[in-house]
Amino acid sequence: MDQVQAVESKTKLLAKTPLRFRMCTGRVTASQFKKVLYTDLASPSVSLTMQICHLELNHFKAAVTSWGCEHEKVALREYYKAHSPKCKQGNVEASHV
Repeated sequence: MDQVQAVESKTKLLAKTPLRFRMCTGRVTASQFKKVLYTDLASPSVSLTMQICHLELNHFKAAVTSWGCEHEKVALREYYKAHSPKCKQGNVEASHV
């Protein structure tokens, strides 16, 4: 098992646990990276600083996103059925984000 697969297997379900917030607090995640690159270091964005330092405060939850998460497996299965005949080398799997 290569390093990427090892990390993926250990962190796949992390997004669904409260532990994610503790582990990611203070770290720049992929969704914040561009904002960090473009913020003024002399006067950094307050909202960006809050997102990085207090991740638990930025947990977005809405009925539509909850429904989407609950039905992700069905959507992936249907997407794969519709597109697999067209793409022989593709791979469809949950992102767990």
